[in-house]
Amino acid sequence: TKLSGNTPVHLLELDLGRKESVEQCARAFLDLDFQLHALVLNAGINGAPTFGHFTPGEESTFAINFLGHFLLWQLLHPVLSRTPESRVVITASESHRRVPTFSVDNDLPLQEKDHDPFHAYAV
Repeated sequence: TKLSGNTPVHLLELDLGRKESVEQCARAFLDLDFQLHALVLNAGINGAPTFGHFTPGEESTFAINFLGHFLLWQLLHPVLSRTPESRVVITASESHRRVPTFSVDNDLPLQEKDHDPFHAYAV
């Protein structure tokens, strides 16, 4: 940073499909005692070939793109709420248009039987 004048960049390891990894990443960030001005939650996976391919026991697309993001936001919420004018940005695609009808009661939780990775992403 002395030569370039740039602010240092801190990289943290994160696997959104593993609860322990999300917790470790949030803890590591909180330990830095930084403000958090923006948290961008962007879908991380599409088209996992089999149910639970990356997240045994859970449908991988849902676990990584929704549950992992929600847990990360929940764990970082205290620092977000203390940071003036902080923002959370959640991106989405138009893939939901692939699912003509959706019912929380009938379609969640996603089941291994008849797993369709693109349907899982659209949901």
